[in-house]
Amino acid sequence: MIDIFFSGIKTVRSRFLSKNPLKQDKILFICTVTLIVRAAIDAGVDSELALTLSDNFIQRCELCSKEDIRNLNYECLKEYTKMVSYVKNNNNSPLANKVTNYILQNISNRISLDEIANHFFISKTYLCKMFKKENRITLNNFILKKKVEISKLLLEDETEQISFISNYLGFSSQPHFTKTFIEFENISPKEYRSKIKRGSL
Repeated sequence: MIDIFFSGIKTVRSRFLSKNPLKQDKILFICTVTLIVRAAIDAGVDSELALTLSDNFIQRCELCSKEDIRNLNYECLKEYTKMVSYVKNNNNSPLANKVTNYILQNISNRISLDEIANHFFISKTYLCKMFKKENRITLNNFILKKKVEISKLLLEDETEQISFISNYLGFSSQPHFTKTFIEFENISPKEYRSKIKRGSL
């Protein structure tokens, strides 16, 4: 799968872009992430999701030591490989894939089941049955799960207020966001952020 993922990436010839070795590594990391994102999108990964993840990795890179950058490189490769693997091994129907992409493209909105059904000109009952049959998860839970996954990326940036993240992802309130996060992660957003800061995740 990794071979498939990187087959479209051209080899980058390493040059000295900075006399500072750490800055050099950071510049090369950003170049690598850019190429990986392009390959992932070409492989079918949702562009907004791929770009959101890359922004997070680049922000984290700015705070890294030389050793941390090596670890971040590995983590980046692992995450994008997982995303591409999901796309390549996805045997869902074209309609189910279109619904998934619609959700990911509108993840920061308050997405209702009626809205999705109307968008694809199908009944809500058929939509929910089809999606659960193919994905083994209810459509509503899938939407919430994806919102939580995006929130985890945003929580890694300590400058983002939890209230902003809740609002950005279309939750009706911060308590609703916290309750949903706990249901999927078994800890609150605040506790999750604290664990990131302590390096215990």
